[in-house]
Amino acid sequence: MVDINLYPNSFRINVRYINQIKKRRGLPFKMIRKVASIIMNKVLFVATLFMLFAGTKAYSQNEKPRIIITQDGEVDDRSSFMRFLLYTPDIDLRGIIATNSKWQKNGHGLGWINEAYGLYGQVRNNLLLHNSDYPTVAFLQSITVLGNEDSEHLTGAPPYADSEGADLIIKELLNLEDNLLHINCWGGINTVAHALWKFRKNYPAEYAKKAAKVRLITIDFQDEAGDWIVKNMPQIRIIRNNAFHMTWNYHSIDNPLPHNPYPNLMSKKWLYENVKTNHGPLGAWYPQDNISEGGHTGFLKLCK
Repeated sequence: MVDINLYPNSFRINVRYINQIKKRRGLPFKMIRKVASIIMNKVLFVATLFMLFAGTKAYSQNEKPRIIITQDGEVDDRSSFMRFLLYTPDIDLRGIIATNSKWQKNGHGLGWINEAYGLYGQVRNNLLLHNSDYPTVAFLQSITVLGNEDSEHLTGAPPYADSEGADLIIKELLNLEDNLLHINCWGGINTVAHALWKFRKNYPAEYAKKAAKVRLITIDFQDEAGDWIVKNMPQIRIIRNNAFHMTWNYHSIDNPLPHNPYPNLMSKKWLYENVKTNHGPLGAWYPQDNISEGGHTGFLKLCK
């Protein structure tokens, strides 16, 4: 029912679909869900212990995790990005990089990100009433760059191509001291892989000191670069999120999955009442009609 693959530098949790278990075992659904819940709790406990012993840092109240976000601009990433903007006071944001993936082969550039920044700027004064650390639009724009969106670089191994995104990552690695660097990959990983490859090639001594401080948090592997990092850079620690069946998985609006534990909170009605209507221009911009975010698992665990 649960597959856990421990890489030398990462772990992967894959929960098979519960309805498949039901079909194979002939067990009542309530029993399946209860058993799955018990197993999942044990899996999360083991995974937590693994990450603790792997050197994951516990941040104090005054510390903020250092984060770079890479994403492919798919609609679920845009929804996650809107949520992410509301959590920016909790983190030390170092970069936003537009990339591609096997699902969004040509990427979507920076246009939609700047559109989101414009709407964020309209509501920032209100957000500052709640937290004085919300960044300015100018700051966000200054750290937002284009990564590799070449569809031919979704396969094979690095080197791929230089980009502003790869350069930003290398710059942050060079400046890294005692901090950890959390790199979120909501889409493909080729920009990150190229940056790590180039960093190791050009700065081998720095790579030897700093590679173990990188935390790569991926939404599955959406190109071939992820597997390359696993095989060729054992110092890089990876959390590969690929079990979305109970939470994300593009839940259908008209025909939701029968085992969805929170159908009301993922419904069109709830979203329009609590986010998209009478909640300002940023809420109205939320691009989906149901909750189906693919990137939030990469950063919410790091927020206060």
